[in-house]
Amino acid sequence: RKRVFDPACGGGNLLLAYARKLPIKKTLHQTLESWGKVLMGFDIHKEFVEATHSRLALLAIQRGALPTQKLPSLKKLFPYIQVADSLVSQWPKTDIMLLNPPFTRILAPQWYRNHIPSDGRVSMAAIFLLKALLNCKSGGIVSAILPDVIRSGSNYKRIRERVEASLSIHT
Repeated sequence: RKRVFDPACGGGNLLLAYARKLPIKKTLHQTLESWGKVLMGFDIHKEFVEATHSRLALLAIQRGALPTQKLPSLKKLFPYIQVADSLVSQWPKTDIMLLNPPFTRILAPQWYRNHIPSDGRVSMAAIFLLKALLNCKSGGIVSAILPDVIRSGSNYKRIRERVEASLSIHT
């Protein structure tokens, strides 16, 4: 099964969309344990990470997973969905990157400027996109919700060239 990572998972909307296609096992515990091996996400807010855990468990129940025993903590069942700052944390190498990053402009970190020359502030979406390109496995998928400025702004020509050289763009 392919592993999927959302580096700004928030309340888990993109992970839930992916989980809707994951198989249901005989029990809720087995289902969440198997999902916990493939679903990965970071968010800087503990409450959002906890909401993601809970929403995934509710989705499994809604889809027919039967609660037959007391569950371990959802944090243990989803060890790769955790509180972390994606701008400074190491991202896992995964098959699928799901992105709906913040669009706020910040000073480009040095590692970003090493890849895409920049003399100042850039959209966090560009930083997340480049980090996704660097961490997606060969042949993997990057699915991103990005601001229009990334697609058309003159300041983002270099990142677009990097994307076009790295990926096959479908839509």
